[in-house]
Amino acid sequence: MNARVAILVALLGGLMGRSASAQTTVVAGPNGAAPFSLETLNGGDPFRASAQAGSPRTIADSPSTTAVLHSDVGFSYLRPYWPSSGQALRVPASSNAAVPVINPIGNLTNQYGFVPRLDLSYATAAVELGLSFQYLAIGGNLNRTLALDSGSANLLSAYNLSILVINPIELSKPFSMTDLSDHDLVYRLGLDNDVFVASVGLRYQSIRQDFHASLLASGSGLANSDATQNFNGLGLTIGLTNDHPVSEHWGLYSISRTSLLLGLNSRASTSAGTGGTGPYSNVLNETKTNFFPVQELELGLRYLAPLKSGPDAESSPLLSLRVGFVGQFYSGIGFLPAASGTAQFDDRNLYLVGFSVMAGLIY
Repeated sequence: MNARVAILVALLGGLMGRSASAQTTVVAGPNGAAPFSLETLNGGDPFRASAQAGSPRTIADSPSTTAVLHSDVGFSYLRPYWPSSGQALRVPASSNAAVPVINPIGNLTNQYGFVPRLDLSYATAAVELGLSFQYLAIGGNLNRTLALDSGSANLLSAYNLSILVINPIELSKPFSMTDLSDHDLVYRLGLDNDVFVASVGLRYQSIRQDFHASLLASGSGLANSDATQNFNGLGLTIGLTNDHPVSEHWGLYSISRTSLLLGLNSRASTSAGTGGTGPYSNVLNETKTNFFPVQELELGLRYLAPLKSGPDAESSPLLSLRVGFVGQFYSGIGFLPAASGTAQFDDRNLYLVGFSVMAGLIY
């Protein structure tokens, strides 16, 4: 009886082998009978396929074991924050009693900015090559009516900020948590499926910002302030990505990045108006090479699943979706305050906060 079953299974295996060629699993026949082979309908190891069903997917998964193409497109939605309020392009108060109102009087009504993003990478068994692109353009405004000793005046101000980020080349290397430690605690905490990707690359970053404020009363200008900044830098960027699966398709992710930029920074500010002693104008210009660190953090939820189901799932491209919180920190590239006379530009930090949505394919 056992021999007949073995022969029947062997015949079925041969019939299935005609419709799909693949690797086979050799199984010894009962009672010393000749060995026979088993294979799934779509080819491959049937025992391996059943063991992987329902297992968590990670960013290291791919339909190919030799080379992987990963593309992500999406956007971030960010708005700026500064550690202090308003504009501070100052002039001596004795020149015009109205001028101090241009100093900090409150936050601008900053708008969220749409930031298109593109990430491309090509990975081999040894290393991964990638490039990325981001562009941010946001603005803010503040319009108020102010009470002065001589009556009322209208304060009109506007702010614009644009940031271009290009990583032309980046080298990445994935590794698992178990590569770092095989301690029992790793498995108890459920970190044995965690995958990390360390990266280092080249970054180009351009920052443009301008601020304009004017104080008007009875149709005439009491004072105005204008400031501009242009920075173009090139430097090193270092990143670390973590993927923590929580189910077959869902997981948590984090992306942290530090960039060190060196480039030419040009700033200019002008405050002008008419005071009790007549017209005045204070101008401050600065152009020098600056070193700016930039830090970025992204935390969120991701979904990872094959585009096809059933027997073709193993060789199907993977669909990747991410939604997360985004925070960026720019040291010394904040609002554009400047003092008059012998004082120099006042450096402040810039914070960008918002969320991101990314969708991609892993081939």
